Amino acid sequence: MLPEKGDREWLMHLGGYLGAKGHFPAGKFNAGQKILFWMALVMMAVLVVTGLIMGLCSGQRFAMQSVVYTIHDIAGLGMILLLLGHIYLGVCVNPHSVRTIFGGIVSSIWAKRHHPNWEPVADLPDPD
Repeated sequence: MLPEKGDREWLMHLGGYLGAKGHFPAGKFNAGQKILFWMALVMMAVLVVTGLIMGLCSGQRFAMQSVVYTIHDIAGLGMILLLLGHIYLGVCVNPHSVRTIFGGIVSSIWAKRHHPNWEPVADLPDPD
């Protein structure tokens, strides 16, 4: 999930989601997926830290209590919005990806079209 050389071009065109034609460089994960990962990771960390503070101080007042609760609420709302955006992109914009989420496999044609820089580690054996 670290930045790669093609991520900048992908971001400049937002992966073609806003009408740009063509397919843009992407390895196993495109720049949008990487950003989603890091945003979710940061928000989860904020939720854990603020949740621990809230849980350990349950039933008592403490300094900055309203700030901790507000930060926790904002991070929770951010996670919900990320999830809804991710579901929208997976179901409406790229409907093929729903099958991939549950099956874990994409066709080589789809992979070359959407992630042209990705080189699979090994070919999977035929499931039959």
